[in-house]
Amino acid sequence: MKKAQKPKKRIVRFRHRLVFSFFRFVFLPIFIWPYRYHYQRHRLKKDGPYLILGNHTCMIDPILLSYAFDFPIYFVSSEQIFNLGFATKILRFLVHPLKKAKSVADIGTIKEIKQTLKEGGSVGMFVEGNVTYTGENPRTPRAIGKLIRHLQVPVIFYQMRGLYFTDPRWSVYRKKGYAWGEIKRILFPTEIAKLTDEELAQLVIDELYVNAYEVQKKYQYLYKGKKRAEGLERLIFACPKCHQMHAITTKDNEIRCTACQAQGTYLETGLIESKEFDDTLIEIDRKLKDILINYLQNLKTDTVISTNPGLLWNSLSSPKTKIGYCDAILTNHGIRFVLKNEVKAYSYEEIQQVSIQGKHKIIIYLKNGGRLLFDGLTKTNPKSFSPYLYLLTFQYYKYLQSEGGFKHEITSDILGL
Repeated sequence: MKKAQKPKKRIVRFRHRLVFSFFRFVFLPIFIWPYRYHYQRHRLKKDGPYLILGNHTCMIDPILLSYAFDFPIYFVSSEQIFNLGFATKILRFLVHPLKKAKSVADIGTIKEIKQTLKEGGSVGMFVEGNVTYTGENPRTPRAIGKLIRHLQVPVIFYQMRGLYFTDPRWSVYRKKGYAWGEIKRILFPTEIAKLTDEELAQLVIDELYVNAYEVQKKYQYLYKGKKRAEGLERLIFACPKCHQMHAITTKDNEIRCTACQAQGTYLETGLIESKEFDDTLIEIDRKLKDILINYLQNLKTDTVISTNPGLLWNSLSSPKTKIGYCDAILTNHGIRFVLKNEVKAYSYEEIQQVSIQGKHKIIIYLKNGGRLLFDGLTKTNPKSFSPYLYLLTFQYYKYLQSEGGFKHEITSDILGL
């Protein structure tokens, strides 16, 4: 005799609407005013539920996007907010985020999305799964087209601008400037039926694409703040001029290479004024990838690429548990963590995926099911840890492995968020 299945717990609750209405007012002076964020409120509930897709520009995008609508949104969120112990329970009670493993396919997420929509709740997603480093959208997984077709609900494309220069992912301090969001398009099921999965994926890319520098050329807003350049070491891990690794330093608004003395100034427009560097981080990023590829191709056996002090966590447990302070050592064979009493070493073959969390953390997904979180922010190392370097290096060696060894060329378009 089959056991009766337990009924699924409801995701959509009346209390979520109350929480949504209450925090709209509470968050105004905390997020809306400091970010000088402008939005139009839309009353669209009668045509919902919706799948709401947005471009990811800063860490508080979900909060800011929510102000445009008159109903609560159930956001697909990184699993890192689900291992905070009691804080996670509070979050689930108040807003019920939908769990998604960062940079890893997750069938459980799709089931939760479907259930939420079935119960009448609208779901929000930042499809790239990553906050931009450079002001240009990270890659969008092509599977989004298949998901849209599968869900068969209206899709809202919501585009956010100005937030990249307000709080870049690499920055230490927030700037004050103009930011805004708007609905670019609503795609209804009748239109979805006429498009292929590939066409739907391309539509998502086209409707959500933002190049922050192209927007800035049009509007010329100023983003004022202290120490505007500080933190660029997290992105610019090598000098774009002389190609020396770990040679870039920042102080206040200035950028300088300690090897060749090239320098530049990070302006209030978000551009870099320099005779030696490109004026946008998008162009600098493209050069950095080529520099890194050339550097890695010429490494000798077991070479240390970067060493960074920080704090290592077991991210799989709930709440996450501290393993200890250590040195994270990135090499051409893998990543090892040198703790006080032991060394934890993982080859690239043992690592399934590496992703960046926030501004100074990396998540390492192991093939054996383990998951580690390394936080490179310390008092002695407040801004020089580059999670981006760890990600690109992992991608480089992982790609070579997937292509059957070290005989295949790798180009810069393979690397990045």
